[in-house]
Amino acid sequence: MANAMELINSYNKATKADLNIYDHSFTPIKEVEKHSAKIENACSFCKKYQKAANGDNEKDLSQSPCQGMHINALRESHSKSSSSIYMCPLGLYFWVSPLYKNDRYVGAMVGSGLPSFKKEETIEKMEELCEGTLTKEELGRITDNFPEADAGKVKALSMLTDICARSLYTENTKFENDEEENTYISGPAQEYSLAKEKDFLSQLKKGEVKTAKQMLEKILDNFRRSGSKEFKTVQNRAMELAVLMLRTGNGPGINTRTSLETGSLYINSIQETKNIDEVATILYRLTDDIISQINSYSSINHSSAIKRAEYFILENYTRKVSLEEIAKASGFSPPYFSTIFKEEMGENLSSYLNRLRVEKAKLMLGNTNYALKKIARSSGFEDQSWFSKIFKLYTGMSPGKYRNQLEKN
Repeated sequence: MANAMELINSYNKATKADLNIYDHSFTPIKEVEKHSAKIENACSFCKKYQKAANGDNEKDLSQSPCQGMHINALRESHSKSSSSIYMCPLGLYFWVSPLYKNDRYVGAMVGSGLPSFKKEETIEKMEELCEGTLTKEELGRITDNFPEADAGKVKALSMLTDICARSLYTENTKFENDEEENTYISGPAQEYSLAKEKDFLSQLKKGEVKTAKQMLEKILDNFRRSGSKEFKTVQNRAMELAVLMLRTGNGPGINTRTSLETGSLYINSIQETKNIDEVATILYRLTDDIISQINSYSSINHSSAIKRAEYFILENYTRKVSLEEIAKASGFSPPYFSTIFKEEMGENLSSYLNRLRVEKAKLMLGNTNYALKKIARSSGFEDQSWFSKIFKLYTGMSPGKYRNQLEKN
């Protein structure tokens, strides 16, 4: 729960929007709801003034009329394993991202509640809700605290919430709406290529600076061909791309709170741009930041993972140990672990294990009177025949000959 609170605080600080967490039964978690509630939060406003209108001081948000709307959105998100955006009767945007742990649905994050209408229309709806309890001037001061948003920013915030949801549990499943997020933009900008975006994100994830920037330039060329009349559409698409870039860089070891703050900074910067050249400058800067972060953390993560794997091997080499076990100890998947192990150690895992076992066997051959069968078993070899074969491969002689040579010396 502490991690969730910290994440919500960081999200609020970075975006000026709020998050709530619902459990697997679609019930808001009270500690989180109480922690995140404030007057500038749209749900807190409704909760407070529904109390005044209904004369029910004990009524809480989980019993409010809007709860049915939230539950429907949560159910849809759960059934489709995807995030979604919806709107409340006041005309405020909400967004929901499911939470998974070990492929099991455990709840959802709900972001709230940014106005979609003009301020005057929002105030009229709020005035109707509180039945004259507040004047228009007072309502105006409250709505001044609501961050401004359009559909593009809300979608970007929804994608940031996905980052939060994935980071809360390290084994979250991949959301199935990833493909939907990469749809073509409308109008003249339809030439924007999904394939180009995927290639760009792939190179970005690898930390390939030159190639990633070349691909980004192709994407920006499509943006430029859209023309000034389509600039708002391009702006929204650039914000979505920025969040996808941040998600690409949000791997193991990357600080999620820093990622959120960085994301908010770049999204706000894109919103303030006046032309595509300014958008391009921001996206290039973000590319540099992410590649620098990926390259910085990857070397640290790999070194740490190899050390964990080495410790596990030293503790378990005397028995038959699988790649899956060692990879799990390192924190990486078996295929990825195999790749980084060979890169870092200069040999594959099988060779490393055999060499280690031979070295341990050599020590026992020189310092004990154990039979070869016992030495084979104590060194982690399945049988004496295989032990002799591998030992000769690494030393050029059989175990018995190696012992005899030591005794002569």
